[in-house]
Amino acid sequence: MTYEKKLIALTLILCLTLLSGVSVYALYLDESEYDKIAWTWEEYAPYDFDYNCLAYAIGDTDTWHWPSDNETCTLNEARVYLASYGYDYSYSASNPTILYYGQSTDLIDHFAKKVGTSTSRAKWGMLEVMTSYSLDPYYDNEDSYYDKLPGGFY
Repeated sequence: MTYEKKLIALTLILCLTLLSGVSVYALYLDESEYDKIAWTWEEYAPYDFDYNCLAYAIGDTDTWHWPSDNETCTLNEARVYLASYGYDYSYSASNPTILYYGQSTDLIDHFAKKVGTSTSRAKWGMLEVMTSYSLDPYYDNEDSYYDKLPGGFY
């Protein structure tokens, strides 16, 4: 095969690969690290350092969102922040669209989007977006402090 034919063949293969829409990526961490965080998870979207869990929950994946200058926020800070995006809080909401997690309502450190009756989806910090087949999938141990708190935002 001549050099020109090889170049054309390589270009064609590259173009077909790019146009096929198939993306190939790997988990950012070893699977065992994700297993320490939650008992049910499935990768939904690749890792991205540009946005976090709250940004994903409200649908803005262009930047990080957080209600306070601290690593955690209070329920009141979350209420005020999410109200500015049109979300209301309810302690007894039977069908919230945004779930929140933490050690207490004074130490909220994670948000997730409810996507089904018993399914949630969340951006895990700088890591991937994960689907969990539970509304409370996180372990309560030194590696993870995400306890589902009552109520939610809708």
